Amino acid sequence: MNSKPIFLILCGGQGQRLWPITAGQPKQFFSLKSGKTLLELTLQRMLPLVGKFGLVLNLSQVEIAQALLKNNVDIWIAEPFTKNTAPAIAFSVLTLLQNNAEETVVVFAPCDQMILQPDLLLLAINQAVEMAQLNDKIVLLGFESDKLDSSLGYFLPDKNNCIKKFVEKPDFLVVSKLIEQGALANAGIFVGKLVVFYNVLLVTCPDLIAQLQNYQNTDSERALIK
Repeated sequence: MNSKPIFLILCGGQGQRLWPITAGQPKQFFSLKSGKTLLELTLQRMLPLVGKFGLVLNLSQVEIAQALLKNNVDIWIAEPFTKNTAPAIAFSVLTLLQNNAEETVVVFAPCDQMILQPDLLLLAINQAVEMAQLNDKIVLLGFESDKLDSSLGYFLPDKNNCIKKFVEKPDFLVVSKLIEQGALANAGIFVGKLVVFYNVLLVTCPDLIAQLQNYQNTDSERALIK
């Protein structure tokens, strides 16, 4: 049983959003001017954190990711099909619960962000891990947006830092009003205990959990790649 936090990088994407720049290649595998990919940079800045590191990706992308990251990844989770964030998190939680304690804290982070102040991000993640260890809550990281961006999600915290309102990709007028009220942009980094994620998913999307459990019970392909 593992009590150390698990840091999982969500490595979705099929290479459609930045086409034709990436020539159909998923953006997380596209080499930047630095010579490194977004996926490599994401793992590189997270390595100072204490815990295990994992990758959640489509089965067809495992080989290229393994070639890039070599031995820096402890856990490889291959999704049966590519969907969005919620199914990726749900599938990962069900997979990890097979071999880890329910109280293990897991951090889900996207693979395609550019972070100019990585030290501040690591500090925030460590604080979120501590909060998740002490509370049966999911911690969501946010940031103050320096511009009106309708491509992001925004959440409005109350005086106790609990989210009282969440709006996904609102128009510019709504974004402006939310920011005036103190809303933060969603960083897409979720932190919590495995059992807390499972219980929340069981309440909010029971059909998804049932489908994934049925897949795990009937499919011969192992989700957890050794």
